[in-house]
Amino acid sequence: MLYGKSRKVLRAIQFLSKDTDPATSLDVIVYLHNRILSEDFDGCISLLEKEGLIKTTSNDLGVAQYELTHLGKHYSEFQRAEFVRFLLRSILVPIVVAVITTLITNGVAK
Repeated sequence: MLYGKSRKVLRAIQFLSKDTDPATSLDVIVYLHNRILSEDFDGCISLLEKEGLIKTTSNDLGVAQYELTHLGKHYSEFQRAEFVRFLLRSILVPIVVAVITTLITNGVAK
């Protein structure tokens, strides 16, 4: 799960990579325009790599490039699916079990 700054960096990379070119670190830093400190930026990039959302390479000039993985391109959709799965497991299933148990109990009691 990503926290606010990492989500902000991921959105910047997603925006800058819309035309399938990898976003460079310079592009992302300029896009964020000093809204994130460099120490936080490095931590965000390492977290995004660890989560499997981006792959980091470098170009001929030694500038880091960030390429989105499939999970990184569609992160919000995966999060939405995870939330729906949580609702089904944690809320809907116990309600259905309670209703079935109540119906069985009422049927046996009569």
